[in-house]
Amino acid sequence: MCASAIKGSLSWSSRTPPNHNSDSSDYNEQEEDLLNISEIIVSQPPTQMSICTPKKNKRQRSSFLQDQTVKPNKMTPNCKQLYKASIKLKNQLSRNRYKINTFKHRVKLAGKFMKEDNFTQIVDKVNSIKTIMSLLRKVPLGPGINVHIFEHLKKIVEKLSPMDRYCTIMFDEMALEAGLQYDKHKDCVFGLEDFGNYRRKPIFADHVLTFMIRGIHKKYKQPICFYFIKGTTKSQALVKCIKEVILNVLNTGLNIVATVSDQGMTNIAAINILMKETRQYCLRENIDIYEGYLINGHEIIHIYDPPHLLKSIRNNLLTKNVNFTWRGKRQTATWDHLVNLYEIDKKYEHLEMRCLPKITEAHVYKEKIKKMKVSYASQIFSHKVASTMRLMSDMAPDNKQIGQKAIGTADFCLFMDNVFDSVNANSVRQSHGKYLRSAVTPNSKHVSFWNKEINVFKSMEFIDNNGKITKPPCVKNWIVTLKGMKYLWQKLSKNNFKFLLTRNINQDPLECLFGQFRQLSGRNINPDCYHFLNSFKTLLLNNYFSITSNQTNCQQHKIDPLINLKSFLTGTVNDEEILIDINFIDINANVYNNKLNNINDMTVIYIAGFIIRKKLVDILKCNICKSELRSENVTNPLIKARQYQTIKYGLCNPTTKLFQFIKDILTISSKCINDIFYKQNVARQLILINEINLKPSFTCPDHDVKNFLIQKT
Repeated sequence: MCASAIKGSLSWSSRTPPNHNSDSSDYNEQEEDLLNISEIIVSQPPTQMSICTPKKNKRQRSSFLQDQTVKPNKMTPNCKQLYKASIKLKNQLSRNRYKINTFKHRVKLAGKFMKEDNFTQIVDKVNSIKTIMSLLRKVPLGPGINVHIFEHLKKIVEKLSPMDRYCTIMFDEMALEAGLQYDKHKDCVFGLEDFGNYRRKPIFADHVLTFMIRGIHKKYKQPICFYFIKGTTKSQALVKCIKEVILNVLNTGLNIVATVSDQGMTNIAAINILMKETRQYCLRENIDIYEGYLINGHEIIHIYDPPHLLKSIRNNLLTKNVNFTWRGKRQTATWDHLVNLYEIDKKYEHLEMRCLPKITEAHVYKEKIKKMKVSYASQIFSHKVASTMRLMSDMAPDNKQIGQKAIGTADFCLFMDNVFDSVNANSVRQSHGKYLRSAVTPNSKHVSFWNKEINVFKSMEFIDNNGKITKPPCVKNWIVTLKGMKYLWQKLSKNNFKFLLTRNINQDPLECLFGQFRQLSGRNINPDCYHFLNSFKTLLLNNYFSITSNQTNCQQHKIDPLINLKSFLTGTVNDEEILIDINFIDINANVYNNKLNNINDMTVIYIAGFIIRKKLVDILKCNICKSELRSENVTNPLIKARQYQTIKYGLCNPTTKLFQFIKDILTISSKCINDIFYKQNVARQLILINEINLKPSFTCPDHDVKNFLIQKT
């Protein structure tokens, strides 16, 4: 069922009231920022509703819903907001204006309404949709470096204190749906590999590489650029992107101290290339070796995302045993002990009470584990699991399922819990008695702890069922990350930092951003390049703090964006002169010799007739043009077959001259499209190529029929 609310009011009633989990204060605090329901469309599952139609009020209005009155009884909070918004909409339409300063808030509220369970659809007028789209088009945004974004960012950074300018850059890839879509306003095809600055390739893009900055001292975040790519980014291409982004961010005045990424193979290879270049530079210049890598003389530390490292350790433990040396003892941990612990806890469950209530089948059984969820790994590698396992081992040392051999697994869980706490601190004070889950300070024990645990990771060896000993990349990357954290704190403490919250050095905000992209796409959780670009614009305008997603792998963070791009709505776009590269093709000799079969000829004639009927109405008023374009004799069988007998003037039959001209346009375009479809200004290039290669064959002195047909075809 579809419900609409335009210029009128509705009384909604439902047998099962909607579950409103969102904070209603956002709707009630500012009367001036109410949602303009004529500017959004929201599709939701059906709900039961009743429309109350008055009997006395029968005034003529422009639509049916204008004839409605409201009964506010039994309204849900969101329905009351719709009623208030409809009243404001009526006043706005009477003044025939839209306020730019409320547009951002309307789109933000639209995202909140999209999450409601019992709202079906809010229908609006076509002109309001065009208004929104025209406003969005005022924000020039594309793959690669957008100069205007960095110029605006530079103005904001000038107002920040020196300590607030310290930040990290995180980058990651998100899968997209491969597909092409032409945007007539930008005159280009989306869905191809694009690194910006006219670096486009005729290759389908199915991933997007996104960069985001995040503050270390002051809490802010800001996505700054993205690239459409095929598969994962090649290492050399990623190195160029990293250098390009870092140089542009440094020019804004921000002080980049670290980069953060997951441990994808291309990411590791790219960082190794940057480290190798730095070592070679140090040897040439005879200077000390840096811990990080250099970009334009600026040292940057690389940190691998700790939540990803934790998941990787868990995933390796699923299929392999691990030998490690901790507290002077060589121990072994195995996943079977964790399965046995869960089964024993479940077996002796009494009155639905267990020692480990958070541990479920999805935590321990290999076929049910959600490997992308960080919480499932962190809850296994926890103090509760470690202490419970050690208690059961001490109580039943001879037990075959969980005895003395399980002590090594308990110690491994405790070790990983401490390590993750040390790189996941979000508070200056200790949390729940865990001294490592607090900020790094000059008096804290983090540095000494990291020095010890680096040696533990160096001693780790994973052994598979065949006895093969391996050291997976996640172990090496844990060492790199802990060394990087230690070196980073040494640098920051020399620059008047009193503490460091280690949770600020991960890529959780970027993961949340990807979840919000999927949330904006509704049921299509895998958007294509075109929809990703529009979602990116929407989140920038919203400051993307109004929409939260349940589809992320990490916790939601309340971090303010660094900049507000609302000024782009009121600003103007400086369109630069774009050079169009036209490849002159010798096609004149082949155009008129190209013989199509009868079916294709009939199709071309039908298309030409459609152009006459829909596009050339004004030109047909000219007698000369009418005689050269339209024929009174219907000879095309396809037009005869589709013509309704009851309609006298329906489909149009073109003249032979028009048919041949349209046929030539299609032939030229088909020969050239493969060479230009991946470039900018596709339509402009096709128009110019046709204008150059086609000779004028129409004689009307008042109308430029040739160019008009080329543009419309």
